[in-house]
Amino acid sequence: MRAIQKLLAKTRVKLADIDLSELNEAFAAQSLGVLAEPLI
Repeated sequence: MRAIQKLLAKTRVKLADIDLSELNEAFAAQSLGVLAEPLI
């Protein structure tokens, strides 16, 4: 997702720096979009 990539760039955080992320079931449709697109 472009928003996630922009946030990582803005905060100078690498995806490898993140050990765990949590998905909220209430936003399941949004989560599917995030999981479907590779961030690497």
